[in-house]
Amino acid sequence: MKRGEGALQHCYINHTWQPVQVHLQVRFSPYIGLMNIDLCFDNSSSYNLLLVYV
Repeated sequence: MKRGEGALQHCYINHTWQPVQVHLQVRFSPYIGLMNIDLCFDNSSSYNLLLVYV
């Protein structure tokens, strides 16, 4: 039996006048039907989307 593990990313605030960077991380686990998507913006906005399908 396999276990799904999700990672948490810490987003740092960008204090300089630079374009906003978007970090996208997608983890796919075909064994348990799990897809974990992390969206990280450098303006301290962070989103995590966890999809479970059957």
